[in-house]
Amino acid sequence: MSYERKVANQIARKTNSLSSFSYLMQQMRGAHPSTVKNILAKKSPQLLHELIEREQKPRPEKNSDGHDNPVLAAWYFTPCSTNKFVNLQNWSRKKIALLGTPSLLTPLSQQSERVTLFDFDPKIQNFEERNIQNTEIVRCDIRSDDLSKFNKCFDIAVIDPPWYLEDYKFWLNAAFRLIRQDGIVCGSLFPNLTRPAASQERAVIENTLNENGATFSIVPDFFLYSVPSFEVAQLQKLSLPTAPWKRADLFISTPLNVNQHQPFHDESMTIHSGIDPRKWLAISCGKFSVFLIPHSKHASTTELLEPAEDGDGILRSPSLRSAGRQRANVLTSNGRAFVSADADKLALVLQKIAKAGYLEDNPELISSRSHHFLTKLFGMES
Repeated sequence: MSYERKVANQIARKTNSLSSFSYLMQQMRGAHPSTVKNILAKKSPQLLHELIEREQKPRPEKNSDGHDNPVLAAWYFTPCSTNKFVNLQNWSRKKIALLGTPSLLTPLSQQSERVTLFDFDPKIQNFEERNIQNTEIVRCDIRSDDLSKFNKCFDIAVIDPPWYLEDYKFWLNAAFRLIRQDGIVCGSLFPNLTRPAASQERAVIENTLNENGATFSIVPDFFLYSVPSFEVAQLQKLSLPTAPWKRADLFISTPLNVNQHQPFHDESMTIHSGIDPRKWLAISCGKFSVFLIPHSKHASTTELLEPAEDGDGILRSPSLRSAGRQRANVLTSNGRAFVSADADKLALVLQKIAKAGYLEDNPELISSRSHHFLTKLFGMES
């Protein structure tokens, strides 16, 4: 059965007379809103209209400050999901490793012996400044950094990797090395309709863990994510609601065989070139952030700033593997992707605009085309 048919069948099963588009999306097992909209527009445009008409205006998300990280594709659990996870068990006297789950740091620190957060998002500096008791924060790339000094230090490891099989291999290996022999690894697992190959990729994860002696159990649709700022712009461009829609299953896995240190072997693993956080520099521009690759000069343009795809720079696809995302050497927390002929010069211009609050009209420094996209990016009049 084709992927589109599977998504269409799920729509038919989960739609009722009281459904809104956001409610339906939470039942869609990972299919993106743009995919659901396209199928409905083709097969039942009247139903699509009714679903959006029933939509209620979402409450503002308190945990998004407009600076969410598109380089890491950083999605975080809603407060409700965070509380649901924290209430699963008694965490007292537990030493917990959090891999990419910063929203769990504060509540678990109040109930456990020790919590260590492993993450690369610059936002974790906010937690460092709070000086939370019983916590340690390690800024690292889980796929490539040496974390061996933490091996077998934890009772539980909780992971929320990027939703690609390659990343799960690295993160699961890291998590199983961190826990003691009787420890537990748990966390998010992408649903079976996330993309056409998602079911097969989930099977690879489960089968590999089982083959190495670990048990593997699933709680469907356990987690709900807040919509990050970079996704909001994409949904708004599609005239779709921006309420939380993305869910993940909770998986729980017991330890490997006594002689196994990691479930996935090196020859089966490759780091996806589209996600290398060390290459990117974050620049705060007031209400949003720009992420660029220092010293990069994109060969496809002579402009200081030009959309990586046609139009206004808002990516058509949220995938880290999309053509526009792969081309870009400039990304923004409000959902844009650009190419720049001189990223260092752009960084200086961005810092100047953020400080002054306006963009000088200087044709010798900035062409009219780049000037146009900069003013649009900052919400200024062109």
